[in-house]
Amino acid sequence: LYSSPFIQGWSIVLTALWLKFNWFEPKWFVEVVDFWQKRKVPIITIQWLSHGTIILTPMDLLLAEEPALLAKHCMPFSHLVIAIWVFAFYYIIQTDLLFAMNGGVWPYPFLKVFATPVKQFMLVSAISVAVTAISGCTWLLCKNLA
Repeated sequence: LYSSPFIQGWSIVLTALWLKFNWFEPKWFVEVVDFWQKRKVPIITIQWLSHGTIILTPMDLLLAEEPALLAKHCMPFSHLVIAIWVFAFYYIIQTDLLFAMNGGVWPYPFLKVFATPVKQFMLVSAISVAVTAISGCTWLLCKNLA
């Protein structure tokens, strides 16, 4: 309950980005899917399970049996914003580590454009602003359910 808007914001933004820059990007299938399928890794299943959550994210708000309980236990907005930015930097650091561990293979081909720290900071900032906007909307909805 506490982190519902955080999870919803990230799920919506990352799913949209994944669809745009991976699922509908032929390079991703050549550079990533083929790479992992040759190693017998069910990458398509893994990717849909980890990125296809957009359908499930609003369920806790829409199906809440006790909306007042959800509203009461929703994190303060300031905590939400801090959590979003901390997670964003964790995510890009994790991506850089995966790049290093995979022998210079980016998990997403579009990340090649963001290979410098300055460009990664700009990417993280843009994504964090989008997540904050969407999470802010779900936070308002959560707070007004009571």
